[in-house]
Amino acid sequence: MSVVYGRPLSELGEVDWTQLKHAYGSAEDVPDQLRAVAAGDQEAFSDLYGNLWHQGTVYQATAYAVPFLIGLLDVGNAEVLHPLACMAQGYSYHDVHQMYDDPAQRADPAYQAVIARELRWVKAVRAAVVGGVPVYRRFLSDPNPEYRELAANLLALLAAEVPDAGEWLLGGLSDAESAVRAVCAQALARFSASPDALEAVRKQGLNDPEFLPRLMAAFTLARWQQALAPAWAGDLLEEALAQLDVEELLSPLLEGPTLLRQLAHAARELGQSERFAWLLWSHFRENSQDNSDEDYFDEALALAYPAPGAPLTPLLVTLLNDLLGRHTPLTSWYRQYLHQLALPTTHESLSTWLQEREP
Repeated sequence: MSVVYGRPLSELGEVDWTQLKHAYGSAEDVPDQLRAVAAGDQEAFSDLYGNLWHQGTVYQATAYAVPFLIGLLDVGNAEVLHPLACMAQGYSYHDVHQMYDDPAQRADPAYQAVIARELRWVKAVRAAVVGGVPVYRRFLSDPNPEYRELAANLLALLAAEVPDAGEWLLGGLSDAESAVRAVCAQALARFSASPDALEAVRKQGLNDPEFLPRLMAAFTLARWQQALAPAWAGDLLEEALAQLDVEELLSPLLEGPTLLRQLAHAARELGQSERFAWLLWSHFRENSQDNSDEDYFDEALALAYPAPGAPLTPLLVTLLNDLLGRHTPLTSWYRQYLHQLALPTTHESLSTWLQEREP
């Protein structure tokens, strides 16, 4: 007899949904939405997804619904892999937004009790998602490459609870689809580097016929080996900057930072912050029109001055002078960013600060 994971829809009546809340109020509509999803109703799928996970937040009802989503997945409803990945990363609304509230309000025991309750929901949701690991593992060999990608990504998000999943992902490095190989190479960064995994990822970076899987292997080696990673890992990162369409190659199914943010993070891990700050700034100057796409400049600045008190280098002087030349006055975003770095926040004060420190 095959093992059934999750909960079947026949058990929906065992949960008192009227006593649970989701993003828009009472969760009494969840049972009908789950039944409609099982019948292939895409509108119900969208509504259910938005009720249980809204802009990163999970709710009281989410943990109760996850076992039923896993049950749907177990009988072939593969589209729920993506919502499950989002829910596994869910957070408490008040916890992440408390920085915007008045300090006196945050100090109120009742306010802190709300956060504590929501954090219990977050913990329960993640535990519920972990309960479906055997089902996710099956999808690593699904005929549909999209589902293989989603399963690999979801298992990577659960690396802390399921460290053995890293070994399961190694097979994906030889998948027939380059996108699946790339996702698996990237996903392995969340796991510890066993000797077999390290050797497999190094071979991926050197030998894969497609650029994206090699690049993802470089990211993973940067995480695992940092400054000891092979020199070609940094060269692959630099090559990615020259491919302006490389971001488009990434599957839209993947969650997480943009490719540019990942590239800058990998540069830090490789100990090559200055090299890539220059490269990012040069890329911005050569390819950006009318100061558009300032993400490249922002990442360059973050690499050049990662924290308050960092040394004032010629690179940082160049970047700050470039900023002053392009923004008069400084935009509110840059004033806020400079404030976080404990740097002067107006055009005049930053200009004076630089003049006082330049030789």
